[in-house]
Amino acid sequence: MKSKAVAAVAFLALFAASSAAFGARMTCESRNYQRNYCPAGERISSVRLVRQQSNAPCIQGRTWGFQNGEIWVTDGCAADFGVQWRGAPPAAVAPPPNLPAATNMICESRNYQQQYCATGRPISRAWLVAQRSQSACLQGRSWGYDNSGIWVTQGCEGEFAFE
Repeated sequence: MKSKAVAAVAFLALFAASSAAFGARMTCESRNYQRNYCPAGERISSVRLVRQQSNAPCIQGRTWGFQNGEIWVTDGCAADFGVQWRGAPPAAVAPPPNLPAATNMICESRNYQQQYCATGRPISRAWLVAQRSQSACLQGRSWGYDNSGIWVTQGCEGEFAFE
């Protein structure tokens, strides 16, 4: 019993440490469909799309990415990004909020048809983690959720998180 408690405490400490290193948000937008660079600090180890703000698609490697301490966007992509650094984040970046544990799933609209992806449990909210399609994934237009699942349409394919 004692070893399970120690393992649980170790897991929670590891989870808290990883959440603290990954989760500071930055907004970066491509104005007039031009490439834009948003400084994020020299020690970036990874970046993820947290919330797309544009009608234009944000596709990693095509319309957004990161290199040399900057997030870049182009072709009208505008989004909030979660940034993870090697070691501690730069002092200019505020510490991330305490984020609740979430579950991720892929949901895909095939042939531009509506698809419903059941979560298997009640959910209170959902958000787009990464767009995987060329078609834009816009909440309320090409994707949404209810208390038991996520729906996609119009060719949207994405990785979604829910809780």
